[in-house]
Amino acid sequence: MEISIFGIGNVGQMLSSKLICSFEELIALNLFSRQTGKLVSVKNELEEELFLLKLGSPKRSNTKIYLNNYERLINSDYVILSVGDINLNFNSENRDGEYFFNIQQIDTIIPRIIESGFSGKIILISNPCDKLLTYIAKKYSLGPERIVSLGTAIDTVRLRMELSSLSVNLDLGNWFVIGKHDHTRRIVYCGSNQRDLKILKESIKLIENLLSKRALDTFLGKGYTNITISRLIVQYIDCTSKGFNFNFPLAKYFQNQGESFSTIPSEK
Repeated sequence: MEISIFGIGNVGQMLSSKLICSFEELIALNLFSRQTGKLVSVKNELEEELFLLKLGSPKRSNTKIYLNNYERLINSDYVILSVGDINLNFNSENRDGEYFFNIQQIDTIIPRIIESGFSGKIILISNPCDKLLTYIAKKYSLGPERIVSLGTAIDTVRLRMELSSLSVNLDLGNWFVIGKHDHTRRIVYCGSNQRDLKILKESIKLIENLLSKRALDTFLGKGYTNITISRLIVQYIDCTSKGFNFNFPLAKYFQNQGESFSTIPSEK
């Protein structure tokens, strides 16, 4: 398996580490950034982490780390777009603070990816994910078989966590947050468990408030989220590479509606 990551900020660095720790079969990790000094620093630390991992498991493959190697993109199974500047969000009145900055980055990256002959899946985690996904899908004619975004997957993680604290024996795998990763999102339950249906009917407002509070507390505490996002990416790659169901909603571009949003996984 080979994976390429564009962007080595808070998410890109955390994700790189989790990928190396999670996949012994990872042959190559290809990191891209204009910040060459930072790239070298991240590479050094990842190599040190690999060294420690190999001490504990001498037979594991030695993941090769490449920097800005466009020639190897064609070998990648997944390309992850993690570009952005989180500081731009602090000066914005909405979640679109990074939008125009990220469009500039993406318009230099996507053509290079396409020209390389890359035929795998692109995973977008840059913000605002729904809006950027629509832009990329429209401009570069990339359908949902080629590019997806985490969308409301992280909202669904938070939802299931809060539900688990309210009651036991809930049908958590059938709870989802769908729509867009903003205030228009919706909570849905797709099962038939009476305990869950009662919560959906009687406590939906409480759940929504708990969900919003968890998201706000996480963001305000350090100004970004990176741990849960990285774990979700690892789980998505693990599931899809083995042909398993990834039981979280992903954002996809729907051409007939001209926009991107998250839906219940098709296997449900």
